Amino acid sequence: MTTYSHDLRERVIHACEQTGHKTKVCQTFSIARSTLDKWLALRVETGGLTPRPHRIRGHSHKVTDLDAFREWVKSETPVERLEELIPRFEAHYGTPISYSNLHKWLQRIGWSHKKKPSVTNKPNR
Repeated sequence: MTTYSHDLRERVIHACEQTGHKTKVCQTFSIARSTLDKWLALRVETGGLTPRPHRIRGHSHKVTDLDAFREWVKSETPVERLEELIPRFEAHYGTPISYSNLHKWLQRIGWSHKKKPSVTNKPNR
């Protein structure tokens, strides 16, 4: 999707005001009628033709500063299980987090929790 220049928007609106014929103006400037209608509504709402800022997609992120998160994990480890970090995270950041979401953020910083090999006494045969 392309963003039309501010100059073009002004020329289209000016031509629409002069002629009063939306369809003819849209054909002249090669824009869709719905685009012209949106620009007219935008001018009524905001008083200008500056495009609205785009909405950031996706869910709100629990971790916004990866370096600070990395330092926090270093200060909180070692832990026996990942579940032990969840209440600590919630207390530190003040927001709830799921097991899978915390695991995802730990993977992003390159942290892996490897199980220690169990030492058992194997009888010699």
